[in-house]
Amino acid sequence: YQCKELLRVCQCIALEVNGEVSAINQQIANNALSVKNRVINPFPQANNLEQNASAFLKDAKMFIQTLAEMFEILFGEKVKGPRFDKVKNILLKRFGKENELYNYVARNEPYIQQIVDSRNRIEHPSEDERFVINNYTLLPQNQIRPPVWFLTGQEPRPIAEQMNQLVEGLLTFAEEFFILCIFEQKDDWIPYVITEIPETVPLGIVLLNVTFKD
Repeated sequence: YQCKELLRVCQCIALEVNGEVSAINQQIANNALSVKNRVINPFPQANNLEQNASAFLKDAKMFIQTLAEMFEILFGEKVKGPRFDKVKNILLKRFGKENELYNYVARNEPYIQQIVDSRNRIEHPSEDERFVINNYTLLPQNQIRPPVWFLTGQEPRPIAEQMNQLVEGLLTFAEEFFILCIFEQKDDWIPYVITEIPETVPLGIVLLNVTFKD
């Protein structure tokens, strides 16, 4: 339940940011901004962007931490925080390099860690590394760049677009991680049934439903 609520909040923030950014981008595309003496006044800005971006990453990090806590319960291992590098190492020691759950976590751990690092750099910025959130900015040749965010030293990424990608990516990761964790519970201490959902979906994707036995 906590996972669902955290991701739902992230999705609400993403929808709000995307709606405002899309509206401003449309104004820019239609040349609907007021320009006088080559000056745009008022210059477009997304409202509460820094607060929304920070809140989004806070809840995304908490979502990841909740998944790590679920892992602790299922496998009886201490992780302490959103540390999927530790989850990866625990799985490697327990199951080895050929294990499907280990390989899934190993493939996704850098992506998960980048989300955690982004939030951490907001909470604890340093001179060498911080997380930058830029609203609309004026580039050379009078181009207007939509809002971006990035860790220092990395490529700026459009906030609105990446928020959508992160919500979808975290949802997919959580579902597959949970299913693979359940598959490893071979002692049957969790009474569950996994069934395929009989729906036609593109690209041959198989949808699974997990329910508890009566």
